[in-house]
Parts: sequence; structure tokens; C-alpha cells
Amino acid sequence: MAMTTSIPLLLLFAGIFLILLLTRTLAHLLHSRLGTRTDYCKRRTDTRNQFRFHLAYPQPVIFDFTPRGEQLSTFEVTVPAYSRWSSPATFHLRPESCITVRTHTGNNFVTFANIIYGSGTTTGPPSLTFRQEILEYLVWGNHGQTTSASVLVTADVQLYRTLCSVAQDAGLYFELCSTPTWIRELYGIVGWVPYYGALAQRGMVRVALYIQERVVFYKNDCWPDQGMVWIDWYWWTTPRWVWEFQAVTMVVISRATLAVLYWVGRLVLGMRETYEEYEVPEGWEGEKMFGDVIRSEKVVGQETFSEKPTAGKGVARQE
Repeated sequence: MAMTTSIPLLLLFAGIFLILLLTRTLAHLLHSRLGTRTDYCKRRTDTRNQFRFHLAYPQPVIFDFTPRGEQLSTFEVTVPAYSRWSSPATFHLRPESCITVRTHTGNNFVTFANIIYGSGTTTGPPSLTFRQEILEYLVWGNHGQTTSASVLVTADVQLYRTLCSVAQDAGLYFELCSTPTWIRELYGIVGWVPYYGALAQRGMVRVALYIQERVVFYKNDCWPDQGMVWIDWYWWTTPRWVWEFQAVTMVVISRATLAVLYWVGRLVLGMRETYEEYEVPEGWEGEKMFGDVIRSEKVVGQETFSEKPTAGKGVARQE
């Protein structure tokens, strides 16, 4: 009897929810046609002239893109004390997508992992250089130490500025004009539920950021581990073909998963892999825009290092 009573109540609540969602969506669509669209939505934060990003989610971290001498593709990443932030664990299929990391201040935990043969971890004092190879992870972090630690990264500046910008705007996604109206309204209606509504909204923000990051990854040759077909080998030493087969399945699963998330982000969530508001400022490659900064001898952390360090394949080199 209780079961038959609960079904009509669920249908009633579902009907009310759909009516509210459709009503608010139609009202906003009508207003956007008759008035200004920005009355009910916002624009992305213009970060083209922003050099420092103080991010708090999932853990505190600071990205500093202030130009360092002539090495405009090098930026500093600082992990504050007690923060357990670590860099995205992604591998690459093209050599030009790989990054170079040099430990700068403090003790950094650096993990390098070839997707075929396994991984290794080292505690990196200053001046250790790591060069990522294809099919290899290169992850660094502070791991909650009592002092801050920083690294200098040579990589695609546009990629990392975009990742920082979307993380900074994560809480703004459900208010953006580019976000489909029905998603904005769904987010607003969910917030009406006492206590659990706020929890659900935070979860929606995290899911949206997760998908947005993978939209960016997909177009920039960044492939996170999304699983593999694992083979348990119980006999003698595991043969090479087992490791290679597992690596192939990891690549295939990662590419397929990110392809699905990319098109969900593009077609359903109104996301793109790049945004005009996040583009690297014009003149980044020369002194036109940053001449005073580049010529200054007082740029913090202006120590430079070779664009082509001799260390590779997870081998650190003390300078």
C-alpha cells in the first residue's frame, strides 16, 4: 500500500519540477529576445591580462605566468604549505606536447610513470630537471608539507592559462550566457531544496569543471588514465607483450572516453576547448607588451634553465 502511495507523489513532484523548469526556461528565452541577454547571464572572466592565478579547488595552488627573461613559455607553479594539490596526470602521444619541469624552491614530490613499465617517485630539491617523454606521466606536488614548494614548467602556455581560467570560472559556469538556458535553470531550481540543494549545486559545479577540463585535454593531446584491460600473469616473468597490450588499451580507452566527453561538452553543455577571453595576449612572443618586465633584473624567480635538458625518461639531473 505504501509503495502504491509513493508512486503518485513522485510523479507529482516530477511534474512540478518539469513545469518550473519549462516555465523559467521559456521566460528567460522570451526575455533574451525582447531585452538584453546579459540581464540574466554573465560573461566569462577576461584573463588575457591576468598573470597570477590563485586557485582553491581541489587544493590551493598558484600559477604565475609573469614572463621570465626570454623564456616566455616558462611559468612558475607554487603549491602552498599543507596543500595536497598535484598536477594533472596526463600522458602525450606527440613529442611537442611533452613538458619540462625544474624543481625551484622547497621539496617537491615528483612522480614519473611510463604507461608500459610502471612508475617511480622522487623528492625533488631545487635544480632537478625532469623532461617528459611520450607515453609517460610527469606529476609534481607538495603532498601537504609544512613549507611551500614551487617548480618552473616549460609547456604550452595557452593550454595552462586556459585550464587555470576555466578552474577560476568554475563557479560561474551556471550563470554564463554560453551555458544552455535549461541547464542554468536546472541549477537554480536545484538550489531551492534546503541544505541538499547547495550540496547538489557544488556537485554540479565539480562535474561541469571535470567535463570542461577534458574538453580542453582532448584538443591538446593530454590523455588522463581512464582505465585499461588488465591481464593478471601468474606464471614466470611478465612478458613484454602483456605490458604493451595493457598500454594500448589504456590509450584506446582514454581517447574514446575523452571523445565522448568532448562532444557532450560541445553539443550539450555549450563548452569549447578555447575561449576568446582566455587567449594568450597579443605580443606574448615579443617585447612589445612585456618589454619593461622582460628587461627588468628584479623579476622574482628569474633563474633560467635549458630548454633541452639532458635528463629524460624520468631521470633527474642535478645542476
